[in-house]
Amino acid sequence: MPSRYPDEIDEFTTKIDGVSIVAAGDINDLQDAVVAIETALGPNPQPQISFNEDVNHIFFKDDFMGARNPGWTLAGSGTYTQNSEFGGTGTLTTGSTSDDEAFLRFDGKGFVQAGHWCEAVTRARLEDLTEVHAVLLGLYQDPDNLIEVYYEAASTPGNFKFRCRSGGVETSEDSNVAADTEDHVFRLHLEPWGPGVVRFNIDFNHEGEVFIEDNIPSGLLEPNVGLATRENAAKELTVALFLLKGHR
Repeated sequence: MPSRYPDEIDEFTTKIDGVSIVAAGDINDLQDAVVAIETALGPNPQPQISFNEDVNHIFFKDDFMGARNPGWTLAGSGTYTQNSEFGGTGTLTTGSTSDDEAFLRFDGKGFVQAGHWCEAVTRARLEDLTEVHAVLLGLYQDPDNLIEVYYEAASTPGNFKFRCRSGGVETSEDSNVAADTEDHVFRLHLEPWGPGVVRFNIDFNHEGEVFIEDNIPSGLLEPNVGLATRENAAKELTVALFLLKGHR
């Protein structure tokens, strides 16, 4: 019988020496379960480390397989739903009242130092392109201090955008990539040397990278991803990966 994992947990009967008759199907069921586990983990699985990899580096990864990382706090009045599709995803859904939000953050627990090198990557998908504000990838201290790949649209769909905000003063740039309802990989790379610069790209298009050198925030930043509705209708954002690594 094919394994039910990862959607459900398989059940097996306990065998008793000298009593139970073990058939080939019993062994095949166990083999199917092992293959299902290996498929879910993938080749060369890496340990999930929530905070520090060693004394010099920060590492955080959530691939939303099985459940979201317990470090996240759901901010706003929306909901988070764990999906069962292969590979693992989670969907953030706002409430149905204008300005309702659904964000995953670390509840004010600073994670990475903005004055140090860091890299952040998400794989995410917007489910609606109108009357919505979304942070597809963010490093967040407070509303006045942040780094984001974001999307903001009224009645007409627009492009993905990038911004840095420090002390409430913002520098933003257009990605020139039209938003859609497909999965995309969003990446930011903070290089603190010299005056500092944040490099952004989408889907590893390095030729289309955008650089921001102004209004890079200082202090501790935490992971941030989510969205807000701008009308009386719920909006959704599906996330498959959040990866953050950097120097202490």
